[in-house]
Amino acid sequence: FSDKLKKALRDLYSDLRIPVQQSIDEDACPDANFEDMFVELRLDEFNATIGPEIPDYRDVDYLQKRMQSSKPIQLAQLFDKIHDKDVPRTVLILGRPGVGKTTVIKKMARLWAKGQLWKGTVEYLFVITLRHCQQDRKLTLADLLLDGLELTDSERTAAMKLLRKQRSKLVIIADERDANKDVELNTMLSSITANVMLPGAKIVIMSRPRPNLPRCNRKTELYGFTHESIQKYIHQFSREDSDLEDFISDYLQNNVNIASMCYLPVHCNFVCVCLHD
Repeated sequence: FSDKLKKALRDLYSDLRIPVQQSIDEDACPDANFEDMFVELRLDEFNATIGPEIPDYRDVDYLQKRMQSSKPIQLAQLFDKIHDKDVPRTVLILGRPGVGKTTVIKKMARLWAKGQLWKGTVEYLFVITLRHCQQDRKLTLADLLLDGLELTDSERTAAMKLLRKQRSKLVIIADERDANKDVELNTMLSSITANVMLPGAKIVIMSRPRPNLPRCNRKTELYGFTHESIQKYIHQFSREDSDLEDFISDYLQNNVNIASMCYLPVHCNFVCVCLHD
């Protein structure tokens, strides 16, 4: 059954796509492969003192100086041992609205499904999007982990028994942006991170900056685009239309205030859409 569960998870996550808005027309929103549109976002070096405040993305100079004074990390390093500290079990990633947290979650799941992330150390990976949970029924841990899979009741029971035995090889990625609106989800998430449910499993929590953040062994910060990232995004957005790419690039070079919006990925897409039209 272990092989069946792994295959079901890899099938679920290997074909994740990014909706790409290319026109003001709401129907013109094709889905693109990650390889076509994803631009690497910068994760800042680990910092135990990160609080709920993240610099305003309109303050481009401050943001750039902050990035230049710190070191980036890669997704594969989230659970690495650093210096003489223990290997972390829980990692909190903070990011402002629109910075691309959900896209990074999809990227992690897709890389794992293709055997390109945490190979040999993570046998099972689950993405929990708490804002999509049905809050009109009492949730169990099995509901959070397995609702996206087509499993019979007996298979769900077998899956949870297997996961409890192999919890050290399990990663749970939670997008908790709306968890604070539901007491039950908050309690369940806290139980997971507090090592009560599935003790030994590794947890990644994506969160907006807010008071009363979950307690985690490691904290990091998700920034938006760098100048180079913006140029790469424009190139991929233009889909080999060199005239469109040149037009957008030239416009941003001559309109600094508009260009400063593009350090936030969702704004960069909005600007590209408007200039495309």
